[in-house]
This record gives sequence, structure tokens and C-alpha cells, in this order.
Amino acid sequence: MSVFSALVVSNGIGVYLSQRYSSLVAPAWLLLGILAFFVATLLAVVLVVSRMPFPGHFLADENLFRSTLVLHVNMAVLIWFGACVGFLWSERSSSLGRWSLVSVTLGGCGALMLLLAGTLPATPILSNYVPVIDHPLFLLGLKCFMAALVLQGGSWCVAHLFRCHRQLSALDLSLFSLVLLLALTLMTVVAAVWSLPRDLPPETYFELLFWGGGHLAQILYAQLLVAVWLRLMGGTALAGSTTLLVLMLPVLAALSSLWPVLTMDPRSAEYRDYFTQLMRWGSWLAVPFIAWQVWRERAAFSPVMRVVFPGSLALFVVGLLVGAIIRGDNLMVPAHYHATTGAINLALMGLGYAWLQRKEAVARWSMHQLRLYAVGVMLMVMGLALSGYLGVGRKVTVKGHLLDEWSEQMSMTLMGVGGLTAIAAVFLFVGILFLLLRNRSSSFDLSSRHT
Repeated sequence: MSVFSALVVSNGIGVYLSQRYSSLVAPAWLLLGILAFFVATLLAVVLVVSRMPFPGHFLADENLFRSTLVLHVNMAVLIWFGACVGFLWSERSSSLGRWSLVSVTLGGCGALMLLLAGTLPATPILSNYVPVIDHPLFLLGLKCFMAALVLQGGSWCVAHLFRCHRQLSALDLSLFSLVLLLALTLMTVVAAVWSLPRDLPPETYFELLFWGGGHLAQILYAQLLVAVWLRLMGGTALAGSTTLLVLMLPVLAALSSLWPVLTMDPRSAEYRDYFTQLMRWGSWLAVPFIAWQVWRERAAFSPVMRVVFPGSLALFVVGLLVGAIIRGDNLMVPAHYHATTGAINLALMGLGYAWLQRKEAVARWSMHQLRLYAVGVMLMVMGLALSGYLGVGRKVTVKGHLLDEWSEQMSMTLMGVGGLTAIAAVFLFVGILFLLLRNRSSSFDLSSRHT
């Protein structure tokens, strides 16, 4: 009886907590993402300055640069994007239950572990897509955060899809596609863990471990951009058969990854080339049609959407164009992914403003902040692409690659100016959100006639 009583009490506590705090899950995910984005931006200051021709000579510690780069990428992409996916899932349903509380708590703990591991004496591994600190705490943090997303996505499916008796909207389908893409991404990584011998050199092991899953994650991130566009349009438009097919195209493309996962060695050139081509042709499949559908409804754009949609679409297209002309491992590669991730960042910042707009009007200078970020990223991408064209290497400080030609110095300076502009815009974004929250109940009026 004592065991039975304990189970009843435990279940009662769980129900009470889920009812009392379920409304805090979505804000908690968004706050986690914004904090990660802020930390990533602080780290980006070191990275940008270390690559500029003159101040970079004073920040030439290669190990510090590599560790900072690892934390920056994970905070700016994995945690920030992942937390915003969790926000979208939890925001779309008010009955997610206790597992959502567990998921957002576990996600926060995982992010904290990554940061703490960066302070420990361990080797930074600059593997593509998911660079790591070769320490058990860092790897545990990755596992915790991924488990949190699985729990949140599963909770959303149970609460919003399997118990839903109405026709699904286009936003619902895009969020469901994110669940499927996350599952395929993690399955690919797990399959690589089983296939790869652990005695490989750490640089080789982690590069191969995250190669397949990292490429599938890029498809997921592009689908996140589509989901945010639909959310900023209200998320109520019903999904017709054409929209259903288009939103499922990236999932169908990602499903084809089961063939190399089941039949190829992750160390083989065929495996690597398959995922490279899959990302190249599969990541953008839903973007043109959804962008066209959204543009047709431009008369209904909110002030945020009038800035976010053209800016994010332009950056995404530039990222695809730069990616198409990559030849070799140079700064063309970060130019490509900074353009595409910059597009997603811009959309997610607009999502933050749109969520707060329920409670407070978005200020006019919020729109200026979004424009400033878009311009900064575009300048940075131009500088990186030109530097890559001139042959400047990746993942090195200024001292790691001597800039002898004036053209190299000018292109890296353009990169630095654009990067610092984008960084200033992110700091402004965080400051605006803080003021909107702080003054939500005060008499200070942040609204304008443009909202």
C-alpha cells in the first residue's frame, strides 16, 4: 500500500505542476533560446576581432579561438534554433502535460553543461556542423538537449496531432515535419555511433559522427524558417493538398538518407558525397512555394513581417548562391552558412517581437534593429565570400593566415565591420526585449503609430 500511495501522490504532484506551470513552457523555451543567442553573440565578438587585420594580432591564442568557436556555433545554432523549435511546439498547444516541463528543464541543463565544459581543460574539435569540446560533460550536455527536444516534439505530437479532430493548418504540418526531420537527424547520428570505431583520431571521429546528421539538420533549419514565416502570418491558414505535398518534400528527401545509413560506411566517400548532395538539393524544396504563398498575402503583413520576410528571404537566397560556387575549404563555406543562418536568425528575432506583441506594441526602433542586423550580416557575408575567393583559410586567426595583399585585408575588414554591425544589432535586440518585458506593466509607452 505504501508503494501505491507514493505513486498516487507522485502522480498528483505531477498533474498539479503540469496544470500550474504548463503556460510557462513556451516562454521558458524562448528565454533559453534568447540567452543562448546572447551568449553566442558575446563569443562572436572575440571571433570577429581575432580575424580582423589589426586587432586580431592581439587575440592570436589559437586554442582560445578554437574553444570560443565551438561554444559560439553550438549556442548560436544548436541551442538557439533548437529552443525556438521547442517554443513553436509548446506555443501551439496549452495541454502538453508534465513531460514538457521536464523537457524545457532538461534543455536548460544541457545548454549549461555545454558552457561549463568550455571552461574545462579539454581539446576543442572543430568538426563541421557540431564542433565539440572533447570532454564527457560537453557530450552529456549534447545528449540532454537532444533528449529535451525529443520529449517536447513527442509531447506536441500527442497533444496536438493525435488528439486533434480538426483540419490541420499549414503551420501544424510544418511543425510536424520538424518532428520527423529531428527524428531522422538523430537516427543518423545514432547509426554513425554504432558504425564508427571509437579508436579513430578524435578529429576524424567527430567529423564522421556528425556528417550525416549535420547535413540533415540543415534541412531542418530551412524548414524552421518556413515554419516561422507561417507563424508570423498568424498560423491559421488551412493546409491544402499542394501545401501538404510541398511541406513534406524536405521530409521525403531526408527519408532517402536511410539508404546510405543502412548500406554505406560513414568513412566512405560515397556516404559523404550523398549527404552533401542531399543537403544541396533537399534543404530549399519548401521555400519557393511557401515564400510565394506568403508574398501573395503581403497586404496582411504585420510591421515585423514587412521587415523579416524580404530580409530573411534575401539572405537565404544569397546563402544558396554562395553555396553553389563553393570550391574548396575556404571562407566561402562560412559565407554560405552565415547567410542562411542569418536568414533564420532574422526570422526568429521577428518571432520574439511577435510573441511580445500580444502584451505590448512593438516599438519603431525594433524595426530599425531588424534592418540593422540584415545589413550587418549581408556585409559580413560579402567580406567572407570575397576572402574565400582570394583563398583565405577557414577557422584561423589573422596570424594563422598572413594577409599580405591589400585586397585580403580589405575583404577581412569588410567582414569585421559587417560582423560587428550584426553583433551590435543582436545586443540591441536583447535590450529591446528586456525593455518590452520590464515596461510591460509600466506607463512607459513603447508603441508608435507604425505598429
